[in-house]
Amino acid sequence: ALVPLPAGKVLVAGAFSHIGGTAAGNLARLDATLAVDATFNAGAAGASSTVTAATLLGDGRIVIAGDFFLYNGASVSRLARLSASGALDTSFAPGNGPFGGSINAVASLPGGRLFVAGGIAGYHGVTRGGIVRVHASGALDADFSAGSDALTVNALALGPDGRPIVGGNFSALNGTPRGNFARL
Repeated sequence: ALVPLPAGKVLVAGAFSHIGGTAAGNLARLDATLAVDATFNAGAAGASSTVTAATLLGDGRIVIAGDFFLYNGASVSRLARLSASGALDTSFAPGNGPFGGSINAVASLPGGRLFVAGGIAGYHGVTRGGIVRVHASGALDADFSAGSDALTVNALALGPDGRPIVGGNFSALNGTPRGNFARL
């Protein structure tokens, strides 16, 4: 994942242990010249496994998602919020977080809320098919449900109205036929 950041910087996320000889646990920030930005403090360990998705929040914080269960040695649930400098934001508490398959996308909403999507089966023990909305606190937003159909969402974008547009491997959504794309 690549996320443009202020001042020409770029967040780089994926499955890697080094960038240009610098240790980077699946996450790094590059400066405007694309050199590793040493002021980004993801720590030596970073994310313990692949970071598949990331998004910038309106207040400058960053949300990362993927296959990791540790960030800089701290226990997280495949979803973590970081300060703009890369430190883990421990006020974000997703509990057991997303469960089931892979996380393919995250998108930020006003007020720090998020959409988290992929092949997930649900969030913090609640069944939801492929996509969930999460409060800024990290708790599941129970007011949003795309149903419990087994969906795999591969791509996620927000329309001008803030509603998610999803694409993936599904033919129906809440019993309505869909040709791999839907606006929720």
